[in-house]
Amino acid sequence: MRALSRLPISIELRLRGLGDSLEALLGSANGRVELAIGAGRFNKKAAKLPLGAIIVTLLDAVNPLSQQGKFQELQCAVLQFDIADGIATSTRGLGLRTAALNVLGSGALNLRTEQIRLRFKTAKRKGFGFNLLGIADKFIYINGTVRKPHVAVDPGQLLIDGGAAWATGGLSILFDQILTRLTATNDPCETVLRRGERGSR
Repeated sequence: MRALSRLPISIELRLRGLGDSLEALLGSANGRVELAIGAGRFNKKAAKLPLGAIIVTLLDAVNPLSQQGKFQELQCAVLQFDIADGIATSTRGLGLRTAALNVLGSGALNLRTEQIRLRFKTAKRKGFGFNLLGIADKFIYINGTVRKPHVAVDPGQLLIDGGAAWATGGLSILFDQILTRLTATNDPCETVLRRGERGSR
């Protein structure tokens, strides 16, 4: 936790599974995990923490200049997954905010293999309130594994990767809502957390 010692952070982890090995346990797991980080300087050493590499990769993608230093400025980040039979899906969304961009996405994570399939949409914060179709807005997708995520930018449209059947639900569950929920003014982290509060009632 030293890598995040200067940031407010909240972690919720509920996991239940059954198996005679760690792989079997994760493959049968049910529950949820949520990582919420507040404003501050994000140390890249946090990539070694659970889900930390995803945040570092996403920050590098939306702000390439930040790759030159070991700290990245972050206003907030929320990664939320509901877990069923070893597959974690972001049913309430994945949110991140910097001084320049709002980022909102969805996706899935295979706990047994650590494979990830995540998709994000960015909205530039500076300028008009609604900036969904601006030139600066991008679709970003992250594949690979939790420990070694790979990022790419798609200037055309949000990609749904049919090559991973286990991830289809997580990738598509927010597809129709991302464009309507993501704006230049709304806080994407609050959007995810509010959905979580409604879902827990």
